[in-house]
Amino acid sequence: MSGICLQRIQFTPELSEVDSFAVASQWLSMPGREPVWILEHPCWDGIDLEHLEIWEIWQSDSYLVIKTADSSTGCRSLYVWHFTSLHRPPRTIISHGERIHGVEMYGDWIIYQPGRSTAAGQDTVCVYDLAKSMHYSDVLSSSAGYHITHATASSAYIVVLRCNPVDGPVPVTYMLWQISSGQAAPFQHQAAGKVVMEAKGGGVVDLKRIDKDRFILWAPCFDEPDPALPPTIVLVEVIDGAAGVSLVEKWTRSLEIYEVRPIVSRNLLAANNQTLLSLSDGSVVCRVDLDCWRLSGLYPHDDQWSGMTVGVAEQNLDNGAILGVHQETLKASSPTARFYIHEETYTVIDYTGYTR
Repeated sequence: MSGICLQRIQFTPELSEVDSFAVASQWLSMPGREPVWILEHPCWDGIDLEHLEIWEIWQSDSYLVIKTADSSTGCRSLYVWHFTSLHRPPRTIISHGERIHGVEMYGDWIIYQPGRSTAAGQDTVCVYDLAKSMHYSDVLSSSAGYHITHATASSAYIVVLRCNPVDGPVPVTYMLWQISSGQAAPFQHQAAGKVVMEAKGGGVVDLKRIDKDRFILWAPCFDEPDPALPPTIVLVEVIDGAAGVSLVEKWTRSLEIYEVRPIVSRNLLAANNQTLLSLSDGSVVCRVDLDCWRLSGLYPHDDQWSGMTVGVAEQNLDNGAILGVHQETLKASSPTARFYIHEETYTVIDYTGYTR
């Protein structure tokens, strides 16, 4: 398809067969013409599809990455396509691995951990530059996770978390690394920080990227915590100053939390799908049921939140009888469209011209 791709929506249930996966994309072929939708299935030529299942999917503006598993052997593989070449066989990032976990993708970069930690408690971290087909790896000390914060054409920046998996107050160390293509030593340590957090449920601490300069550290907490205890959520900012790169805590909060979702366009952080925090200072903006906006990715403007209550409900676009959406239909969303899949039927509903 020639022209400009306006958006792509992909969705497939976990453990589904590879031939059920499809990408719906909207294209503008020429200025002044109406955009059109096309449906594409990735090419699997050269791959043995018997017993192969899709486990996870990642995408950037340019690339599609699929993690598969062989149901008979348990072996995992990672395959990548450029979106302009879905009709061609994929590149193989790793194949027939016993274990592939911690996969993250941002821009032209993907990071993952193959296999298991060594007896010495060290992890191998692999970084793949999709644009240059370059593969880098290093052995770092045992961690709680690796996360890409941002990337350029030549470098990826990752944060490594380290903490002990115990309940209660847990010291959490976070380190920023730069991985650069074409360098003799591609892994370069940039900065580090440390904070004590109240971690329940096995001492789990996770990271959520906000933008290239900010990230959230958060520890799941299913009860209202004692305000005297360490925080359950911390916002860290990356400062690139004259003296070098540093990691600075901007604010902390102690609250019940089991899900976080940044709404960067509104400078907000959604906690538990009903509490909105300001990314500027962590203050509570309002408490409202966010399900109706979460599905579409569209959120009201700042001045519209103040009058809302927890019981407010936006119209659910799936409930319209005119659509005839089957109750068991699976769906994926973009801000202007829904992609529905039921059995072997694929449907795109475009809301670009929808008025109320």
